[in-house]
Amino acid sequence: MKFVAKLPNLEVLKLKSYAFQGLEWVPTEAGFCSLKHLLIEKTDLVVWEATSNDFPCFQPLILKFCRMLLEIPISVGAISALQRIELHYCSFLSLQRNLLNSLFPPFFQVGQNP
Repeated sequence: MKFVAKLPNLEVLKLKSYAFQGLEWVPTEAGFCSLKHLLIEKTDLVVWEATSNDFPCFQPLILKFCRMLLEIPISVGAISALQRIELHYCSFLSLQRNLLNSLFPPFFQVGQNP
């Protein structure tokens, strides 16, 4: 992932069907400086650590089938460009719906969560 983060003009990143593997993701310093759209779908990710400096241009953050992810980094809410956070079939995160809505009030949307 550190090589992808260094692509200076990368605006859209869609990580689908275990394209990202591992239990933890800590972005490298000064990466993803132009990334506007991030989709993470079907992953075994449990811990995601990030600061608002790691993704300064985020607009939508879309998480689908991230059943093991424990939390969204709190610093994501400080990203000035952020427009929305969508959760679809993220079992553990959907249990924290009230907390997430209070942390990211204008951005938070929940899709289907059985």
